[in-house]
Parts: sequence; C-alpha cells; structure tokens
Amino acid sequence: MKFAITMCVPSYSRQFANWGDVYFAESMQAELLKMGHDCQIYGMDTWNQVAANDIHIHLRGLHKYPYPKVKNAHAWIINHPELIDCDSLKDYRLCFCASKPFTEILNQNGIDTIYLPQAGDSTHFYPIQGIKKEFDVLFVGNNHQAQNKRGRKLVEYLLTMKGDINYKIVGAAWKGLVPDKHILSEFVEWKDLNRLYQLAKIVLNDHQDTMRDYSFINNRTFDLAMAQQFQICDEIPELEELGIVTCRSAVDLQEKISLYLLQDDLISRNNKIVSTLCKEFSFAERMKHIVRLVKEKNG
Repeated sequence: MKFAITMCVPSYSRQFANWGDVYFAESMQAELLKMGHDCQIYGMDTWNQVAANDIHIHLRGLHKYPYPKVKNAHAWIINHPELIDCDSLKDYRLCFCASKPFTEILNQNGIDTIYLPQAGDSTHFYPIQGIKKEFDVLFVGNNHQAQNKRGRKLVEYLLTMKGDINYKIVGAAWKGLVPDKHILSEFVEWKDLNRLYQLAKIVLNDHQDTMRDYSFINNRTFDLAMAQQFQICDEIPELEELGIVTCRSAVDLQEKISLYLLQDDLISRNNKIVSTLCKEFSFAERMKHIVRLVKEKNG
C-alpha cells in the first residue's frame, strides 16, 4: 500500500527539522517502510500534492487539512483538542484520537473515531548500559510562557525546591527565569536525546494544559518508557495506570524528587514496571494497528 502522511509543519525541510511532528511522522514512516509499504511525508507547503489514491493520514495538530474529501483520508488527532471542531472531521473515512475522553466526545458527535494513543520510538530510545548519571533532574522543552515572564509549571515547581539539587534545563527562552548554571543548552538534536535523558536520574515530563485536561499523553512519555528512564509527570489519571509517577503540586514534586533521589532501587523497580506496561505503546504496534484498520475499512 502507498501511504501519505501530512503534518502541521510549514515545510518538510531542514529549517523545521526540530519540530516534534516531524519526528512523529518519520517514526510512522520508518515502521511502514519496514512493513513493505511505500510512504511519503508532506509539510503544509506540499499538502496539495498528495495523490488521490494514496492512503492518507493527517496528523491533526495546529491546522485543519483542507482536502479531507479525498477517497482514503484519515486523521490522527494527537494534540491541541481545543482547535478541533467536528465539522472539520466529518469527511474523513476514519479518525484516530490519542485521548480516551476526547474519542468518546467525537463519537457522541457522530465522528467515527478509534482510540489510538501516541507512541514511543523504540529504535531511537532504548536503555544504554553502564551510562553514568551526571545530574539529578532534567527538563527538556522550550519555555512557551516566556512572554508572560513565567515558566512551565513543572519547572516553576522545581525552582521552589530547597537544597542543592543538580538540575539542568534544555530549551529556548529560559534565560532570566532559570539561573544560567542550570541551563545546559537551548537545543538538543533528536539523535542525541536518548543519551541526554539517561544522563539524569529523573526526567520531568509535562503536557500542554488542554492535552492534560483531555488526557492526551505525549510521545515523550513513551520514549522515556522505551529507554527505561525514570520520569515524573504532571497529573493525568491514565499515566498512573501505566505506573508512571505523577505530581499535583510544588510540594508533591519536591517530596517525590527527594524520595527517589535517595532510593535507586525504587527508580529501578518503577522503570521495569513502566517499561512492561508501555511495551505495546510503540510505533511498530501503532502502524500495524492502523494498517489493519485501514484494510478493514476499505474492505
């Protein structure tokens, strides 16, 4: 089969190579190619070039796809539920959604939708044996709240911690909010991310507000699980079902960081639990599932 993946990135080019949707689409493509299918990726500037007979999967993020009436168009809603309206989805043959509650909402509104969580890339994220921990806590992400002179919530919680915590931040727009000695860099290449994660004892992993409100679990969660890297996330009930440690406040985060930094055995035990429970949350499994559903839908 021939697949086309469209993503909400201005262009599929080096200029936008660090956008998360690019890595997501490339992970999907890699698994489809392994399965013997053809697959092309399209940025917004080439959306109109998708062939009418391709099996099309639109990664619905910031933008609607303007041509959903093509024969084999499907949508995978992976984030930004606040931007979704049912009218923009009604012409798709089938929709996938990375949130159970939002899947229910769409089905109640007459949109044929199947729950399909995001995934981790086990080809790029895996345990590195014998790696030495260099810092206590790591956060990777740009500060989208910089214009409001604020930080993302988990980092704000971290900044209130007392005691000598060796933490590092990787991302843009943190200067002035985080002491310079704690800013490791403004950017990390995706190919280097697996090793960076595993230099930390604890990785903090947060979600956009609307993703958290509707229980969209991000793919970083599953990448970390594939790497068997300990993480603490903001509070989403579905995360706790996967054994992932969550926090609800600054005090809660402080207590959990203090506990786990002193208990390597607890970290090791949790990593094994989370790795086992998230084993099926891989792109390999996701694409097998999508291919099977597409075949069933097309008869």
